[in-house]
Amino acid sequence: MRALNIELNATLKSTVSTATQSTHRSLNWGKVLVISQVALSVLALFAAGLLVRSLRNLQGVDVGYNREHLLLVRVDPITAGYDTADASARLMNDLRDRVGHLPGVRQVTASKLGLFSGSESDAAIRVENVALPANEEDRQAFFDIVGPDYFSVLGIPVILGREIGAQDTASSPRVAVVNESLAKRFFPGSNPIGRKLWIDDTEHRKQPMEVIGVVKNARDHDLTQTPGPRFYPAMTQLDEPIGVMQLLIRTAGDPAALTNTVRAELKSYNAGLPITSIHSLDVLVRATISNSIVIAKLSSFFGGLALLLACIGLYGVMSYTVAGRTKEIGLRFALGAQTADVLALVMREALLLVAFGVGVGIPVAMVATRLINSMLFGLKNTDPIAMVIVIAMLSAVGALASYIPARRAMKVDPMVALRYE
Repeated sequence: MRALNIELNATLKSTVSTATQSTHRSLNWGKVLVISQVALSVLALFAAGLLVRSLRNLQGVDVGYNREHLLLVRVDPITAGYDTADASARLMNDLRDRVGHLPGVRQVTASKLGLFSGSESDAAIRVENVALPANEEDRQAFFDIVGPDYFSVLGIPVILGREIGAQDTASSPRVAVVNESLAKRFFPGSNPIGRKLWIDDTEHRKQPMEVIGVVKNARDHDLTQTPGPRFYPAMTQLDEPIGVMQLLIRTAGDPAALTNTVRAELKSYNAGLPITSIHSLDVLVRATISNSIVIAKLSSFFGGLALLLACIGLYGVMSYTVAGRTKEIGLRFALGAQTADVLALVMREALLLVAFGVGVGIPVAMVATRLINSMLFGLKNTDPIAMVIVIAMLSAVGALASYIPARRAMKVDPMVALRYE
């Protein structure tokens, strides 16, 4: 835009000194733009670094059991005519037996809600001989109805007592397993084994369950939430049919490789039994954090784009600087300067621009990334590791973008440079 307004006669009459002063004025504006570009790159890269590190934290979170080699199959018993509690229990046992004998299958269990799919169930509970808060929210606990060997198949450690087994039938006393969080909240400082709890509504008040075991906390549906109080009644002791059932299959190898085999086995057992979904646990877990994955990829793309633009801008300014200082560089060589001195001179100026840009960008990034605090997991928006990585990347880009112009400056012939006078 400035070039469009140049007056030809005045330009042709100008001296080298006047032209150099004009070049320096243009260069100063270019430096300001590069500093601004670096500052914005700090913001884009820092946000991207936070989101990528947050995603890595999510992907590596401990769910409380072995996530590998698990195939989850969801079926709809009611639609297939299993509309009584006895029919549901019989279906579960038959499917466990049929699928459990397939090649490549190690163990099979079942639950009503399953893992990382479907909805959650919660209820206010009461505990035998324990004064509970009057506020119903403080008495809430999640629950899932599970089949025999549920915790063994998943690999959830049993801390006290035992897990639900084949001996827990419809004719035996009702039992339940509780997690650590429920034991600490409702049985503080005491052993919960043998104690009674029940769902606090008119339908379940006369159906107390004896606590037979305490297990480690496990994440069932959400990686970001700390596991709260949860209890697990026995599926074989229900008074009503199960609307949805999930088979949890521990495999010897890749669970996806058994998808067709398991599907065919269920169809051969009952062709009218709807299979609503069949996925490995890894696929279901990734689905719950799909938004985080997309946002991390997008932010990484724009952060990389900002880095590329900063590199191009810095390279352009430094090339312009070297071209405008040809005479000065020639004089330095004529007076005995070494090539290393000129290299350091040019690169020092480029890194100084980066340092100014980083100095401006860091406080801006710290303030702006407060907006994404709610999207972060396991770290804060002041994460020092992400900031150190950003500074290192921009320093490397500054050195790379200035190296080529600096090499060009090292090849300046003093006699050719002095002819500019």
